[in-house]
Amino acid sequence: MSTYLVYLRVVIRKCKEMKVPLLLLFTPIFTSLVSCGSSQPSISVACEENNKGNFVMKWETSPIIEGHIKVYASPDPNHISTESTPVAEAGINEEKVTLVSTNPLVRMYYTMVFNDEFPVTLSSRNVNVSGVQNFRDIGGYPASRNKETVWGHVYRSADIDNIDSEGIAVLRGLGIRTIIDLRSQSEIRNSPKLKGINYIHIPIYSDDMLDEVSKVYNGDVIADSVPSLVERIDTKILSKRRWAYRKVFKCLLVRDNYPLLIECSDGKSRTGLVAAVLLSALGVNYDFVLKDYQLSNLYFDVTKFHRDAYRMPESAQEAITSFFSAKEDYLDDAYQYIIDDYGDATRYLTKGVGLSKHDIEKLRRLLLKNNY
Repeated sequence: MSTYLVYLRVVIRKCKEMKVPLLLLFTPIFTSLVSCGSSQPSISVACEENNKGNFVMKWETSPIIEGHIKVYASPDPNHISTESTPVAEAGINEEKVTLVSTNPLVRMYYTMVFNDEFPVTLSSRNVNVSGVQNFRDIGGYPASRNKETVWGHVYRSADIDNIDSEGIAVLRGLGIRTIIDLRSQSEIRNSPKLKGINYIHIPIYSDDMLDEVSKVYNGDVIADSVPSLVERIDTKILSKRRWAYRKVFKCLLVRDNYPLLIECSDGKSRTGLVAAVLLSALGVNYDFVLKDYQLSNLYFDVTKFHRDAYRMPESAQEAITSFFSAKEDYLDDAYQYIIDDYGDATRYLTKGVGLSKHDIEKLRRLLLKNNY
């Protein structure tokens, strides 16, 4: 694990001061950086699945280069043949291409090749699953030692209680084998049990945490007190529910569990914290971990989740919105606890949660691949 976590506050402040590439700041999906050498450009790419199931790809190069790109596609991210016919071609200076999906139930992965020399594999970060909010893939993030997280292995989402037949078909197409549900038993009402999928229930919230969250739902908390409440809950999770984290990560160590989905009520709080610890332990830099966390602001609609909120006083609505927002300070505070007590996420998992160094190595073998 790199030492960036030890200097987290400095890194965050410097990131704000630096001019980050446009795609990293404003595209909500995926950024991949091809390592920069003396003759190799830095390439940033992004892909989003729009509401029609089509894929919109954008890119930037530094320095700006002339030439062309070819796009190759496959439903298998590990087998995208660049010997086949490209599904799209464009000039590098066009900086955008849209691919029309012929089957929205099949998730596609792409390799973009710049000037027949520089390949980048990507897909959309978000996945449109009908009836489910905040459904995302955590693949494709650059990690240490020229690695990146693998696509199509770990998905994260809000609860799937309202998934419909079309959404189930997409879920089947993703090949999901395991669903890890982080909600408490009282939150689980109509959660479907789909044949062939292994359901693992690991409640993250304790009863007292649920009581505090219920106060937000009921409008008994003002917006100004929400940040301290979130910090208090996240600290309790990381300190008092380490046994739950151990169970989650033991599931992540079983190869036959993949592809898997981690869900909670909103896909931001409990799921977001687990995903952040996982990405950090895999060597993903904090700026990408934070961006992944903040994507919940784009893909979770609190008005759909809490349909009665509009009837509440404005102060209650503000508190609810604040609680369900994926704010930078929320993740910063959780990480500060990890830093203060353990030093970094890897040591949290080994010293606090009880994983072995062998477990961490196995996790990285399962969820990382060599970058180009």
